[in-house]
Amino acid sequence: MKKLIFNTLFSFLISTFSAYAQPYVVNEQLEKIFSEGFTDVNSSFPITSSSDPKFWASYGDGYYYMERKITSPRAIIADFKAISKNLAIKTKIQLGPVRSSESSVGVMFLVQPRGEGGFLFEINRKKSFRIKDLSNGAFITKEGENGWIKSKAIAPATRNNTIEIKGFRGKFDIYINSLYLYSFINNSYQSGKSGVYLGQNASARMYYFNLYELKIPGAPIEVNLKNLQRENLLLKEENDSLKTIEIQTRFGENNEGMISAIKILEQRIISVNEENSKLNQTLKEYENSQLSLESKKAERTSNTASEKISSLSSVQDSLRVNNEKLNLKLTSTQKEKDSVQSERDSIRLNNEKLNLRLASTQKEKDSVQSERDSIRVNNKKLNLKLTSTQKEKDSVQSERDSIRVNNEELNLKLTSTQKEKDSMQLAFEQMKSKIKFLESHMVEVQEEILKIKSHEKEALVKEPSLPSAAPMSPKFPSSIDENLDNTQDITNGAELLKADSTYEHTIDIDEEIGFENNDKEDGLLDEEIPSLTPLKSQVIKVKKAVKAELKD
Repeated sequence: MKKLIFNTLFSFLISTFSAYAQPYVVNEQLEKIFSEGFTDVNSSFPITSSSDPKFWASYGDGYYYMERKITSPRAIIADFKAISKNLAIKTKIQLGPVRSSESSVGVMFLVQPRGEGGFLFEINRKKSFRIKDLSNGAFITKEGENGWIKSKAIAPATRNNTIEIKGFRGKFDIYINSLYLYSFINNSYQSGKSGVYLGQNASARMYYFNLYELKIPGAPIEVNLKNLQRENLLLKEENDSLKTIEIQTRFGENNEGMISAIKILEQRIISVNEENSKLNQTLKEYENSQLSLESKKAERTSNTASEKISSLSSVQDSLRVNNEKLNLKLTSTQKEKDSVQSERDSIRLNNEKLNLRLASTQKEKDSVQSERDSIRVNNKKLNLKLTSTQKEKDSVQSERDSIRVNNEELNLKLTSTQKEKDSMQLAFEQMKSKIKFLESHMVEVQEEILKIKSHEKEALVKEPSLPSAAPMSPKFPSSIDENLDNTQDITNGAELLKADSTYEHTIDIDEEIGFENNDKEDGLLDEEIPSLTPLKSQVIKVKKAVKAELKD
């Protein structure tokens, strides 16, 4: 009973504290850097199939639907770059029909790579909320049971809850349904990503998710001791490096003894300065004690006090002497230090000038490199065009060579054909001339034969007839060469026949050549027929000439 009363009182105090607590982040200015209203499907949040056995996520008509099908939560990170800790998040989420008493939905912010840090704000079906640090799993809302704190500002499941988170320099305020809910301070993370969180066996809808960069005008500059210490160490290392470079510049890189001696001297100067400050402090304390002693001098009459005073005076004198010596050493050392500092400043200025020159040279180099790259790209394009043109040229040249070869072959064939034609024409002309020659000679032979016939007829009329010889069958020549051989007995064994008989040892040349017969009707008279004696020799000469011509 006492425990129940205690828990009730504790919850009342927590709710009262939350109600009267004040937010940290006020008078802020917001600049929207990411916004998703789920009107168009895109890659801002992941999409999975409804058949996925673990997680189903899809874009609806103006909302993003999420459903976790197993007993473990799921983090859904927005596809957006990490933003600084000075941020604001606004979203509207509806927790779906309850499947499990552990069902919850929430917002994640400043999430580190691989989930090794960040914050989670979640709400459940019991109208409770909690905040967790993802780096160690510890609950920031330590007041509640297992981190859960009830709040009347949270709407129940199946109703919408608008959530707003503001953060500035490690201080965070959380609002729900436009009502202030909770604040906490944690400066562990400088930047991170954002998203939503879905608990085990839970479903939810998200209607929008917006990210803002938060600024507070007039806020003092943030001082981070860790960053200052880190910068101090970096400056000290840089100073030591510059000292080493300066000493190496003055005394040479190989003079290690001088470099070591200078470093030892600097350490001694530092220790002398510390000792001097301690002595000054002692003197101040002594002077204060001296003033106290002088004020009480009238009351002190014992010898012990005077001895102490004399002792202190001697100590003071000794300290003063030592202090003067140290001041002299310090002055000398300070002069050397000032000289070294001036040289160091000179070296730093030279380094800055060199860096500026180097930066200018680098810019010129980059410009030249960019021009060179542009020229290289243009050269590649020209080479490609030239290669293409060369290929076309080679193709045209090959076609040209093929046409030239074909033309040469055609010319050779034409030349050969022309030669054959010329040879045939020449042979034709020769044959034609031979035929003309034969025709002329055949005409002469025909005329001679007609003359012989007419002469024989005349002789038969004047002389008595002789007994007729047995008729002989005419022998036809098998070739033109035989034509002359068959006529060789025209005069050797010639016998006179009757007036209507023919000379059987002769060939009718008119029938072979195709000429018509020449008789008296053609205008040949009896007196034109030559005598037999000269006719024989003439006929023999004509036959020999014709035979020789035919052989040729």
